[in-house]
Amino acid sequence: MNDMTQPFTNLASANAALVTNFAQSPAMFEMANANVQKYFELVQQSFGRVVVSDVYPDLIRKLTENYSTFAREYSESLMGWSTEGQSLWAQQAQAASDLLAESGNTTTAMDRMSDTVKHLRAR
Repeated sequence: MNDMTQPFTNLASANAALVTNFAQSPAMFEMANANVQKYFELVQQSFGRVVVSDVYPDLIRKLTENYSTFAREYSESLMGWSTEGQSLWAQQAQAASDLLAESGNTTTAMDRMSDTVKHLRAR
């Protein structure tokens, strides 16, 4: 019994082999290589014109300004976090000190200190 799909499979295989041989031929390689070389020549010429123009220095200046602004804003936010953290620690230490001074009972003082810390964190 003959397989009805065999002629289609043979045709597809033969065409795939032809296209592969064509794409890998030395003539196609030479054309592709020449096109790539022309592309890089065009890119170099275009980039050379951009560097000479006022557009490129303006881009570099604005990028530098953006990074400078970012660095300033980021360092300011870090300093703010640091100040807030120090303030919170000072408040907690003062609250603990006050509670211990109020009470001679360590257990009651620890319970009050725990409540105060929870209250301060909830802010």
